[in-house]
Amino acid sequence: ETGYSFLTMTHGTSRLFVEPEGQIIYANVITGDHFSNGSTINASTDENFASRLGVRIHGSIYTDSSKELRPFVEMNWWHGSFTDEITMDQNRFSGDQVPTNRLETKVGLNGQVTKNLSLWSMLGGSTGNHDYRAWSGQLGVKYTW
Repeated sequence: ETGYSFLTMTHGTSRLFVEPEGQIIYANVITGDHFSNGSTINASTDENFASRLGVRIHGSIYTDSSKELRPFVEMNWWHGSFTDEITMDQNRFSGDQVPTNRLETKVGLNGQVTKNLSLWSMLGGSTGNHDYRAWSGQLGVKYTW
């Protein structure tokens, strides 16, 4: 994975960055059968490769000496397919519904509420061929002593 933030604008205590990003992923998981409560669980995979190219635009806004807000927007193009599948007894669940090419967008805000407390949030969505849609979100709190 690679990426580097370029400072593109400064206005008072606010700064704006543009960060091109790239990532190559290799996955190869080898598992055996698992037996639990009378069920047989088997996960099978092939070697999988995926790549991600994107850009993240993020800001840094200082509200006072100890508080910082960091809004961001991100857009990624994912390429690659994962052919993992799990079989539980006779039921097969496969990752082959995820399209080879898909577009992902994210928006979020990270913030320093106090010297010890920070919060973060993110909403994201992906779209691809065959009416593929996926949504995600995160909320988080961090407190340090």
